[in-house]
Amino acid sequence: MKIYPECIPCFFKQALTTLRMATPDENLHFKGLTEILKQMPELLKLPTPTHVGRVIHNLPKKIANNPDPYKEAKIRNTEQALKLYPKLKERVNNSKDRLLAAIKVAVAGNIIDFACGFNFKEDLEHTLNLDFQVLDYKEFKRELEEVDEILYLADNAGETVFDHVLIEELNKFNKKVLYAVRGVPVLNDATEEDARRASIHEVAEIINSGTDAPGAVLEYCTPEFRKLFYESKLIISKGQGNLEALSEVKAPIYFLFKVKCPGVARELGMNLGDIVFKRNAK
Repeated sequence: MKIYPECIPCFFKQALTTLRMATPDENLHFKGLTEILKQMPELLKLPTPTHVGRVIHNLPKKIANNPDPYKEAKIRNTEQALKLYPKLKERVNNSKDRLLAAIKVAVAGNIIDFACGFNFKEDLEHTLNLDFQVLDYKEFKRELEEVDEILYLADNAGETVFDHVLIEELNKFNKKVLYAVRGVPVLNDATEEDARRASIHEVAEIINSGTDAPGAVLEYCTPEFRKLFYESKLIISKGQGNLEALSEVKAPIYFLFKVKCPGVARELGMNLGDIVFKRNAK
């Protein structure tokens, strides 16, 4: 996905949010924003918003000497989500199509995003009651029958609990799931520690993509992960960051996300708040 003009103020908003999460020192806030302002002309030449996000979310960590500014927020969001787990499971158990219901639960978890902001209770209830604007479900079920293994690209901590619900249903189809997390903390994206806190290791094999970007930017992933990615026959990609990084990549990807920013809405011809389960056209 390309960078749009409306991405620029969002970059600065995200940078300030991360700086404030990293340190209370306003002098460092000014220092970080000034440095990003200097770099912005070159950053806008990068191929996707996720490439830019890699810079604007890692710079505050260096300036504040804080390797994981969102750590406490990630723990809090995961604890909130775990309290909801019984109700999420009940929703799946009471549905006519368990797999489809679990996909809806998983996309509802995509509200947890500090880059865009969210209200946990209100946004979750609203999203669970939405209809998909794009739903390539029949195609997904056909492809699911033909594979033994699924690569699942994680997004945010806390959202991991919602992913757990979907992975449980995929396990019932006798599918092995590889759950790919970020290599190091970036924004509130899930690392292995965050995934384990949501008990993902009980339903999937957790693997490390190696990236320090808020999305699966393949050139920043490990060679081992890239090899696995290109050999995968079915990939579920959660969240906007992964969409931005991978929308032009030729691979059997199903993007599962909520439209949360004007750039993504513009790119896809959709509205803010839409939910999507979309097969990569390439």
